[in-house]
Amino acid sequence: MTSVFRIPKIVRKKFPSDPFLVELDELHPDGYGLGEYGGRKIAVTGVLPAEKARVQVYSKRRKLVFARPIEILDPSPDRVVSSCRHSDSCGGCSLHHCSPTKQLAYKQSRLLAELAPCNPQTILDPLTGPILAYRRKARLGVKYVAKKARVLVGFREKGGKYLAEIDACVVLHNSVGSRITELRALIADMDCYRTLPQIEVAVGDNSTALVFRHLQPLSASDVEKLKNFGSYSQLEIYLQSGGLETVGKIWPCNAEERLHYKIPSFDLEMAFHPMDFIQVNQDINLQLIELVVALLDPQPSDEILDLFCGIGNFSLPLAAGSARVLGVEGASGSVQRATENAQRNRVTNATFKEADLIAETSNQIWLEDSFNKVLLDPPRSGALQVVQQLTRSNVNKIVYVSCNPVTLARDSLHLVEAGFSVSKTGVIDMFPHTNHVESIALFER
Repeated sequence: MTSVFRIPKIVRKKFPSDPFLVELDELHPDGYGLGEYGGRKIAVTGVLPAEKARVQVYSKRRKLVFARPIEILDPSPDRVVSSCRHSDSCGGCSLHHCSPTKQLAYKQSRLLAELAPCNPQTILDPLTGPILAYRRKARLGVKYVAKKARVLVGFREKGGKYLAEIDACVVLHNSVGSRITELRALIADMDCYRTLPQIEVAVGDNSTALVFRHLQPLSASDVEKLKNFGSYSQLEIYLQSGGLETVGKIWPCNAEERLHYKIPSFDLEMAFHPMDFIQVNQDINLQLIELVVALLDPQPSDEILDLFCGIGNFSLPLAAGSARVLGVEGASGSVQRATENAQRNRVTNATFKEADLIAETSNQIWLEDSFNKVLLDPPRSGALQVVQQLTRSNVNKIVYVSCNPVTLARDSLHLVEAGFSVSKTGVIDMFPHTNHVESIALFER
């Protein structure tokens, strides 16, 4: 069988162009299987540990040679039929072929391996929810492919830099995931089909918004077509010509630029702009809020610091049982939204400030002696600068919500060395079918 992929010359010298047999030894953190051929490591998409597969090399990147499975000869008992017909090519997810139970086991084993030096005392049950149509925030790539004479909308290919050709996405909220073909047809019929690189997706309880990024001014005809699509689909339509300050709604024109979601257990309604950060999985988010509050256990005398607070997703629920909450966030828009949400929900003991929590010289608000409990929900880079400062404070309890077990482990070591213990930790299944490991940890001293 001749390869249909253009294999780099350096790879052709070391690996056959025809399919060859590989036994997979482990699952890489990025979600592909790792094996060896001729003493050289090879990464294979869509396979599981202990499987044997006939594979075909197609690329080399980051010092790894990548291959696609042509035939699975010895399937794992954890292999399932994918719920997505594009899972072999689309890189949006990496574990559709793995049973949900085994996906959670992989994620938990990775978390515990990273945290092993910190000796966690209690392992929490994973937070789980729907595994399809759960995703409420996403960025869809858009590209006109001249060789195919068509517009593509979706995510990048597995192991590649080009967009995968898909017509639906089963993990996106149905308001958008079932409309990929419609979006492709819409853009193909517009004058700007070559200069529209991405669509930002944001879903609230009340509505769904699409933010169309465009590199050139849109014609009146294109604007009208977008409005008509919004009217037909009942999706809110926004345009973005440059930075965040250029984002504006064009349909419907008489509505506020806000989406909403409710937190029923705390009788709260949160408003957010389509470009704001929110948790992508609302079912898991509601469970996570309850877990964060339970672990921090706010008391009437507690003064709680919520660092990387976003739009107040955790701050306002924590304020319900504490003396006061201060939320700190680096994005000015999120600080504005958090303040709006406090006012909207008549929460008077939660205030918000803007500060760069990543910079070493950021305003050290959290070193005030009055704060005794802290919530951290940092980006993938973690919260090293903050953690180093917290170890010199009077804080006695920290809950850390993490989207990267590597930086969580790094930051945990600093806390443990300063006298904290990892009382509890567990996995949060925020992104089913992907390699992303979300987790939570409670630190006490």
